[in-house]
Amino acid sequence: MHRLPTDVAKSLGDFLQTDEGILGVVTSLAGSLVLTDRRVVIVREGHGYRPQNGIRSWDISSDVGFRYGAPRGGMGRLVVGDGKAATSFFVNESDWTEAMRLVTMAHSIAHRSAAHDRLALLAS
Repeated sequence: MHRLPTDVAKSLGDFLQTDEGILGVVTSLAGSLVLTDRRVVIVREGHGYRPQNGIRSWDISSDVGFRYGAPRGGMGRLVVGDGKAATSFFVNESDWTEAMRLVTMAHSIAHRSAAHDRLALLAS
């Protein structure tokens, strides 16, 4: 089971589709980075007070990109975006490896989805 703060778990319960599975979570003081089998979701700390931007999500596809650099001063910065909108998420250095694992998983899901779409197009 993934370590989700109680308020984040409740919000995701209302936000995610019933059959959408959580694959991984990284939580920091700023919020939680959540990878599902369909989306990358950032739930900001205090998201209940910011309904417009407290929860951001991107469907996993080849359009979603990640930018990051090595952590410095105990923190690393991960930027998630799709060319239209991007959001920074700061990760504790102790959680950096897990954050990079989630990025790798998201790339893998996007690649599999794109390959599946190409095969379906060829079959039609």
